[in-house]
Amino acid sequence: MTAAPSAQTEADGRTSFVTPEGVDLRLQRATVSDRAVALVIDLLLIIAALVVLTLLAGAAMMAAKTQVPEVGAVIWLLGFFVLRNFYFAGFELRPGSATPGKRRMNLRVIARDGGRLTADAVFGRNAMRELELFLPMTVLLSRAQGVEGWILSLAALWTLVFVLIPVFNRDHLRAGD
Repeated sequence: MTAAPSAQTEADGRTSFVTPEGVDLRLQRATVSDRAVALVIDLLLIIAALVVLTLLAGAAMMAAKTQVPEVGAVIWLLGFFVLRNFYFAGFELRPGSATPGKRRMNLRVIARDGGRLTADAVFGRNAMRELELFLPMTVLLSRAQGVEGWILSLAALWTLVFVLIPVFNRDHLRAGD
């Protein structure tokens, strides 16, 4: 029977993982700012993809000489949902375990034992991102839609709690980690 890998965070921000085989891995944890920059890069790529899809749909409608004004809204609502859910999970399941934003910042997603994340862990991590970021931001950005002030206040508080979790925990991990 082998023991489970252990992890210790050292004073310099590195984490030492000792695998069941006795291999000592020392990995540097990403800073909150590096992770935030990686997220912004990924979100900009998603928005760029949506802009391209919108332009292609507009060009296709012009070529077909039809007008369907709702197409843009459908592309942005459905496209943003699909892209934000499959973009992160798809890249994190690949061998590099990193989205383009994470690769640009020299980051990758790993399990607590230093290995790759399982598909279940990647799914859970990305489902949590919906609750941490996208759901409250949707409520906050829908102010023009007649959302009541107390709901906006709760959404702002919800967002603030999840934004502060990485700042106030020892390993700077978000709730989805």
